[in-house]
Amino acid sequence: MKDLTIINGANQDFIFIDADSDTSGIVAYFINSESYLDGYFEDQDLIKVEVEYQYQALESVSGWEYPQYTDTKVYPGDESFDYDSAYNEALEAAKEILLQKHDVQYVEV
Repeated sequence: MKDLTIINGANQDFIFIDADSDTSGIVAYFINSESYLDGYFEDQDLIKVEVEYQYQALESVSGWEYPQYTDTKVYPGDESFDYDSAYNEALEAAKEILLQKHDVQYVEV
């Protein structure tokens, strides 16, 4: 069995299955650990979480004798945009969204 990425919630655990990415963001797929049976699961049990990439802050330096530092915002599609970093940050955000939306404790009323 391959190494699994398990996201531990307060009430439930989830398993990261896969993520698709493009130039605007990612779509991450998770499944509840109870529905994951030794690598087998039903497609309807997948939990899909979409996250759009956000801008990145970069510091640029201009001037030779007296350097001037300026902060600039780089957006997806810009030449300086770091997609690897954006992917990792979006995946972490997807995990947080997953826990906020799906790690709920059922209370009998």
